[in-house]
Amino acid sequence: MPRQEQEPVFARRHFIKSSSAALTAGALSGPWVHSRRAKFSWRLLTSWQSDALPLLLEGSRRFADMVRTMSAGALDIEVFAADERVPALGVFDAVKAGAAEAFNSIPRYWADQVPAAALFSSFPFGFTYNELNAFLYHGGGLELWQQVYAEHGLVPIPIMTTGMQMGGWFNKPINTISDFQGLKMRMTTLGGRVLTKAGASVVYLLGPEILPALRSGQLDAVEWIGPYSDLLIGLPSAAKYYYHPGWHEPGTNCELTVRKEIWNALPEELQMIVGAAAADTTAWIWENFEVRNAQALPEIAGKYPQVEIRRFPDSVLADLQQLTLDVLEEGAAADPMFAAVKKAAQDFASELSGWDRISTASYLQARYGG
Repeated sequence: MPRQEQEPVFARRHFIKSSSAALTAGALSGPWVHSRRAKFSWRLLTSWQSDALPLLLEGSRRFADMVRTMSAGALDIEVFAADERVPALGVFDAVKAGAAEAFNSIPRYWADQVPAAALFSSFPFGFTYNELNAFLYHGGGLELWQQVYAEHGLVPIPIMTTGMQMGGWFNKPINTISDFQGLKMRMTTLGGRVLTKAGASVVYLLGPEILPALRSGQLDAVEWIGPYSDLLIGLPSAAKYYYHPGWHEPGTNCELTVRKEIWNALPEELQMIVGAAAADTTAWIWENFEVRNAQALPEIAGKYPQVEIRRFPDSVLADLQQLTLDVLEEGAAADPMFAAVKKAAQDFASELSGWDRISTASYLQARYGG
């Protein structure tokens, strides 16, 4: 596929190259730091509730600490959990309006006002975490994301991921696509639109609201994140069936988004430090989710023997995939930028598919059989 000619506002090769240098004593004690008079302070709003999403909140604080240390205090970032300054879903509008310098959240939260944003977090039957990174940094994805946010005066930077997710908790088995008919389920954005087409009644709730809704019968099923996060908020105590794979969000990407004038005011060296810290935090978060999910899965099985871990039937996944294509086509017809991002992502996925099949997919089949 054709590549964008213009280097993105925030290029990965720049901050990766700078990260090792910035961490050396020379970088921290050299003339750049000592000659700097300007100091910068940011308020970083997040969508992370301390009780439901503590690992992501820890990642935000770790990122801020890294930037402070690497810049020798030239850039100080104060982190706020959800609801400390604004509600979890209010951070985009707050930063856009100038109430803070930056936010840390998930792009799909703004899909109602910025439809294409949903495609940069994760979309049904879309990229895994590794594939999404490849798309962003080598497939023109980051340039497109910057274009999408430019009209809002914002600069997006990839930071953090929850990795592969699970398909959700259910109190009745899912054997055919018709089993979604009339189901009241917590689901997000594009995945929610797919389930609506399947006949489900989709509800969106934030983390602390989910368990009470499932226990009370307000919901029949919920999707949250994965074993670690699901166990943390108590979902295994309220449902019988735990389904995989997470077809709706195979590689969730989060964002560090900064007001454009604030970003442009930073010297290039500080921009590089922000990027290096964001990249390091992304790897740290992903590794944590991988380990914690692996540990939580047997814990769920041990503590909650009533839970059955099941794979969605192939026929159900095939039907969901067809409905996904319909949802994506409708999104493209309604919004030109959604159409442009969708085409770029699908072209890039096709480019990767031949190698994916004979590398990762083939190896995992050999390792696990089947």
